[in-house]
Amino acid sequence: MKGVGFFRADGSALCLQSGPDPTPPQEAVYTAEVENILDGNQFYDVETKSVLKKKRFATTFSSNKISGIPKGTLVTIPGEQFQVDDGELELESPGPAIIHIHFNHPHYYPFAMEFEIR
Repeated sequence: MKGVGFFRADGSALCLQSGPDPTPPQEAVYTAEVENILDGNQFYDVETKSVLKKKRFATTFSSNKISGIPKGTLVTIPGEQFQVDDGELELESPGPAIIHIHFNHPHYYPFAMEFEIR
């Protein structure tokens, strides 16, 4: 069902509506036509000015480093939350450890993992 999507400045969807007079929420920055108002896995791409489907994170791992993290990703580890802007996350531990990590970005599906440092 086609309709109108209202999006935040970061491209994340606020709401998707159909009908003759959709009403934008006050915090809406972008408005665009959407093909399916029942699909909440859409975002507004500011660069292409189009509505796209969320993607899956395509990260790579090596020893204590995670690479390929999209700019602006919010990372949560126990006791800490920060934004990654350089595409990499390097984890340190005084000894072997398993760290629970959550990745969140408005253009990607949320992703959680356990990362083992040896």
